[in-house]
Amino acid sequence: MSLNKPAQPVPVRAELQRQLRRAVWQYAFFRWENAVILAGTLLLSVFLPHPFSFWPVWGWPLFGALGMGTMIVASLRDREANARLLLQLFEDLFDPNRLQSPDLQAAVEKALTYQRYIEQAARDPRYALAQNALEETATTLGDWLAHIYRLALRLDAYRHDALIARERESVPREIETLQERLRTEQDPAIRRDIARLLESKQAQWRALQELDARMKRADLQIQESLTALATVYGQAQLVGASETDQIETAHLREEIEAQIQWLDAVNESLQEIYQEPEVRAHEEHP
Repeated sequence: MSLNKPAQPVPVRAELQRQLRRAVWQYAFFRWENAVILAGTLLLSVFLPHPFSFWPVWGWPLFGALGMGTMIVASLRDREANARLLLQLFEDLFDPNRLQSPDLQAAVEKALTYQRYIEQAARDPRYALAQNALEETATTLGDWLAHIYRLALRLDAYRHDALIARERESVPREIETLQERLRTEQDPAIRRDIARLLESKQAQWRALQELDARMKRADLQIQESLTALATVYGQAQLVGASETDQIETAHLREEIEAQIQWLDAVNESLQEIYQEPEVRAHEEHP
């Protein structure tokens, strides 16, 4: 009897590259140069259909099709334009403006900056021999960025949760009030009710304290991840400079994967007691 293994999640960058292919085709077809070629072809076909006696009726459409085809091929091969589109997809998915806390916005923007540098290095002709290694680094870095962003969203939501803030202020006072009532109440039945309520409030306060402690650790983990990102970026630059150091590249990916696993564990621990907005690449359905 065989057990079905759970499907592995698609790496964030791989999903964005799938969307990139659609975006590149759209960009190739709808760029302004193609609009000019199409308009020129129509005008010439209507107002100057036979500029020469030997000019066939399909002459201008053929030239227009060749011109648009040339622009489309050039667009598909434009590595710089493709890189810009991919980076735009990253910035749309991990939008810092969804965060209310300035420090978390700055942290996400910094992480996006490192992702941008790695993507640019992966497409730099000077690092052609190390391109595969840098591509793999960029892919794992995309997953790392997703975990940082998910953690930032959860932390930001916690910081601005009005209910949590009110409970943090009110529950200690309620516990003190119940403790005082328990000391002065004489009726046994009422004392039992007060004791049960007091126990419930104390459990609520312990949960609030645990949540606060976990969120503080999450904040520290984001800062640690940014420091690790800076280190990884420096190492990736060295890999690009040597262009042949596969051992260092493998070590680099191991470091990134270790960070991803740690961030995933932090997110999992927080998910037990606090939810955050979902982060996923937008799917297009037919």
